[in-house]
Amino acid sequence: MAFMDDFTEKMTDFGAFIKEKGDEVAEKVKLSAALSKEKRTLTDTYTEIGRKYAKAHPDDSEGELELLVKSAQDCEQRILELKAQMEE
Repeated sequence: MAFMDDFTEKMTDFGAFIKEKGDEVAEKVKLSAALSKEKRTLTDTYTEIGRKYAKAHPDDSEGELELLVKSAQDCEQRILELKAQMEE
């Protein structure tokens, strides 16, 4: 019976090891999901900041911002034109 006791003990230890590793993986997955959510929130926040800036200061921007605001305005105009074409 010593063999069975030893085998049972090893299987119990192995089960505990697997559970511990599974818990570690689950925690990392949860942290990864939280990190991804925070990154999306940050991107959405910066996008909204940019949108509000471009709407509030379309003629006050300069340099690189001026190009980006102009690009956004051009894109908005093309969207309106395409929507109008779809309604025809």
